[in-house]
Amino acid sequence: MKYNLYRCLCDAPIEIPCAIAMTTLFAGPLGLQFPLHVPTRLTIAIGIIYWITESLPKIVSVGNLLASEYVSSNVGCSFFLFPALVAYAKFYKKQQVTAGRLKWYVTVVLGTFGAWNNVIIILVIYLTLYELSGVLASIFLSMAFASSELLIVKLLSHAYVQLVMAPRSTDPMALIGDQKQALTMCVVCTHAFTELGRLLCLMVGAIRADSWSFLGLTLLSLFVSCFTNAMVRTLWFHCLVARWIPRVGKHICPTSVTALHNDAKYPMGWLRFASAWGLFLGRGLIHGNWSLGLSNWSLNVPLQDNTVWCFNLLVFFTVLLCMAAELLEDVIVHYLQDHKPAPVWTVFSMQMVARFGNPRKEDIYHPDHLLVPCVPPQHMTASDDFSCGAVSQGRRTLAAAVQNSEDEIQHGLSKHGRCSDLLPALTASPNLKHARTIHTMQIQSVSGASLVLAITALSVGLGNGVAFGHCPFSVNSKSSSMWANLFVFQRRCPEV
Repeated sequence: MKYNLYRCLCDAPIEIPCAIAMTTLFAGPLGLQFPLHVPTRLTIAIGIIYWITESLPKIVSVGNLLASEYVSSNVGCSFFLFPALVAYAKFYKKQQVTAGRLKWYVTVVLGTFGAWNNVIIILVIYLTLYELSGVLASIFLSMAFASSELLIVKLLSHAYVQLVMAPRSTDPMALIGDQKQALTMCVVCTHAFTELGRLLCLMVGAIRADSWSFLGLTLLSLFVSCFTNAMVRTLWFHCLVARWIPRVGKHICPTSVTALHNDAKYPMGWLRFASAWGLFLGRGLIHGNWSLGLSNWSLNVPLQDNTVWCFNLLVFFTVLLCMAAELLEDVIVHYLQDHKPAPVWTVFSMQMVARFGNPRKEDIYHPDHLLVPCVPPQHMTASDDFSCGAVSQGRRTLAAAVQNSEDEIQHGLSKHGRCSDLLPALTASPNLKHARTIHTMQIQSVSGASLVLAITALSVGLGNGVAFGHCPFSVNSKSSSMWANLFVFQRRCPEV
């Protein structure tokens, strides 16, 4: 009881700012604007209520049951926040909570917490496959996280076009406020949770491993992940697929959301290790066992002494290998982007220009645009018409020339991969500058949710009490129900 009370008091200065940041994020789609640097009374009140509803289940227990970290956390309490914000916007602020705003609101929720819950689902599937084949499970782990992340980001971009830009084209007041911030936060959360999920799955596998042979499976999974992520981040994957399978290539043309997603992978890929090392530090402070299990002839593999700060050397090496793989991946991506950039313009130039022939994509702020022609061409004088209508007409003319397969235009677009004298210069999409600003408190909310995800995933994959070393890990806990610990924890240890 005293430990839980002390822990809840320590959580207050962390969880309240997280709740304020999350309230600001989810209020945007409803037309509510809460500046992060000046928290309003509502955001402060929600933060306090957030902390109280999170702390009570940790302090008060019924019998031998205790609310799980998933339920009594900023993730579980958010499900109370979502309908409360809708009611506040509709009845207190008298906002028009239309069906379009609700759809975008639900999309933002699914784009953040959907990616969070996706990790738990992949973890359970990975552990099930691991019982059948370790090699199959390792390959599945890499491909599942990579493909699901790309799918979620693609769906978010499509949803932004359909639910934000399309209504605004007919009614500029359909959705007010900067909704690109919500889109960017969804992309950031998706990558942060996906990378953390990959690390947690490997950690759970290492803790459950019976021998050091799991290290080979870890290297296999990291190799597949590093190769796949490097190809995707440098856009070489998109270019090769477009050349080999042209019918598929038109659906994977890089966009500004793709570029923002790749840029977010540099900083957010390292955020996951804070949760792992924080867990190690917490275990060491609780039990005071800072050894590496070297006194045991088997180096504590399989796990026997669950009071060691890093579980055992196998888990320690697994985390170090993941950090080395992340560093290697960043170095490879940086080298390829500087010395061997993907021929994006050579492969996708015709598609990028042809998009301006679609009236729905004339806006240069459309998320589907990555490279934008600077129309009118450079040889025009200052006395010519530079109005928005003339610029849009110039891009439409250029797109029509591409669609009509004019020889001069296609030669300049695709043969040498650079513009000819007949074509205007290119500029990057303004979205790449406009949507890159993330507030520190928003990053804090992502880190808080990441820590909850780490505790929840380890509790689901290992059993109650194992993550913090309160209960010994046993063979019997492997066959226990994984989903039970997602909602309710047992206060007593599993039977050994």
